[in-house]
Amino acid sequence: CLGLAGSALTVSGAGTQTLIQTAVDNAYRGRVLSLYGMVLRAGPAVGALIMGATGDLIGLRWPLLTGCVLCLLVLFWVNQRREQIRASLENP
Repeated sequence: CLGLAGSALTVSGAGTQTLIQTAVDNAYRGRVLSLYGMVLRAGPAVGALIMGATGDLIGLRWPLLTGCVLCLLVLFWVNQRREQIRASLENP
């Protein structure tokens, strides 16, 4: 199961890199990829720090619930814009 998860992570990472490289203008590609890498690596650490500090103050239930609600809101927002995102990736 762990091998399958690692394989899926590798495939999704390669797919994300490919999408970024094909969708972004050559002049900005390095900047976009560096920003993507920074967010990918620092985002979970900052989120864990915020959730841990908040969890110490008010308990872990509310930070987890807030994180779940935020993820669902982003999911719905991306789902609403799916066709627009697809069109922008097909016609750069």
